[in-house]
Amino acid sequence: MTQLQETKDKLENAQRLKAEWGANDKLTGGERLDKAILRHTAMLEFLNSGIQCKDLGGEVLFGDKFHYILATGRWRVTGKSTWYRSKGPKHFYNKYVIT
Repeated sequence: MTQLQETKDKLENAQRLKAEWGANDKLTGGERLDKAILRHTAMLEFLNSGIQCKDLGGEVLFGDKFHYILATGRWRVTGKSTWYRSKGPKHFYNKYVIT
């Protein structure tokens, strides 16, 4: 199974669980499911664009230089401690990684 198909399956599963249990149910982790949906959606955006990246489990590494947090859209340069906000996965990649 490819990484793209795995990510699609994980996204569908998270959406199904959220619909099944409800977003307001604190015991089953409504916030956790929301973050999972955000993570998988951002990862799908990278994969559908054909962008090569290394998945570190919630974080993506681009060319050993840029770290991108899938759930929040924050990013930083490797070795630096300052985190920046991005407008979205494609905007981040086109503006910082390609240049």
